[in-house]
Amino acid sequence: MSSCANRSPEENEAFYDEGLARLKSGELEESTGKLIMDLMEIHDDKILVTFARKWIKLFPKQESAPRLVGKWLSKYGNNDAMYMATNYVKTYPDVNALILIVRAAAQLPRIPDRLFAAIERRFEVEPSSHVWASLHGYENRCPSRDKLLLRWIERNIANVDIDIDMSSLALFSESPEVLEEIIRWVKRNQDKTENIWMLLSHLMRGKSQAHQVLLPRVADLSREWLANNPDFEHNGRIYNDLLTLMRSDDDIRNAKEWYRKHTKSQSAEMALNGILSSAHRRGDPQDPEFVTQAKQILGKQSPMDRVPVLAGALLNANPDDDSIKIARETWGQYQHLTWLHADLLRIAPDDELIKKANERLSTFSKGMPDVMIEMLRIDPTNDTARRAAERWMRSNLDHEQVKTVKDLLQVQSHGQQ
Repeated sequence: MSSCANRSPEENEAFYDEGLARLKSGELEESTGKLIMDLMEIHDDKILVTFARKWIKLFPKQESAPRLVGKWLSKYGNNDAMYMATNYVKTYPDVNALILIVRAAAQLPRIPDRLFAAIERRFEVEPSSHVWASLHGYENRCPSRDKLLLRWIERNIANVDIDIDMSSLALFSESPEVLEEIIRWVKRNQDKTENIWMLLSHLMRGKSQAHQVLLPRVADLSREWLANNPDFEHNGRIYNDLLTLMRSDDDIRNAKEWYRKHTKSQSAEMALNGILSSAHRRGDPQDPEFVTQAKQILGKQSPMDRVPVLAGALLNANPDDDSIKIARETWGQYQHLTWLHADLLRIAPDDELIKKANERLSTFSKGMPDVMIEMLRIDPTNDTARRAAERWMRSNLDHEQVKTVKDLLQVQSHGQQ
């Protein structure tokens, strides 16, 4: 059975009508729980709650039962769903089946006391389960959710098995208290996990105000790690983030020294990317040594094997014919990378790039302001780009690129007056 995301809107409607007809005919089998969840993804039709309640009474111990309750709670949030969710958290033997309940709890403006207590007691028993990491990743601030996360981190302060979960939390949490506790976890466990680079990277890359406040401290923590562990295989990734976000003279100098000694490291290309990108963003002259290195590395690789960000960094750092050719070939393999498409449109537009941009802009309106902007700069009268820009702005009023898009749309408007 394909998911909603893999079906067209028309196919989803047909699937919904067929599924609802099956439910109304009285076909409630063990597999029906999954069907009800799929139908809830398509429509918030309250009739589905009736069938969910009936199915759970018939099959309360099926793995789909707590999952259906989680979907029910997420979509409708009524008292019955809350009661059942709390009961399943307390009693269901397989903690992994609780994931949709945990996700639903994380979306609530406030987690009710009974559900809060049930979750807290459950992760005291099974603290290392990856299910609890599902408490993060939602934009709304929820003090009770943050409190649970703090308790979970404290309970796992010496548990390195949750390093991947902790790195996701490091990227998405907006809570200063949670991020502080993650830093404490990192300091304690940094020598015990190969994924330390991911934790440091995500702490630096986070977009919240709390991340920005903590960035200088995390940068210092990263520098300390690099100094104490100069041969760590993934240091190039840490240098890339330091150079991208901080761009200090010392960091650039240290990254160059590290790269020269570790050209065979699997993360060397990321350090090289940071070196080229930081010089470009600072407006510094490019060091020919590292431009040559990037050309040699990328030139020997097939387009499919290249690191796209390095091809993009080389294009911006040194937009000559060789760099354009490398970036163009790489984009040919990774056409979903709109930032690389936009860079090529800005630096070396051609008929194929413009045609592909028009095709994408006529279909998509989300997540592509970079391509829209470059197309409007090439031709402010482009109707496809203008319509896409207008659609995009209606749902992205607070985006940092809105002013740029508005200004470009005004170019043609003024020309018509």
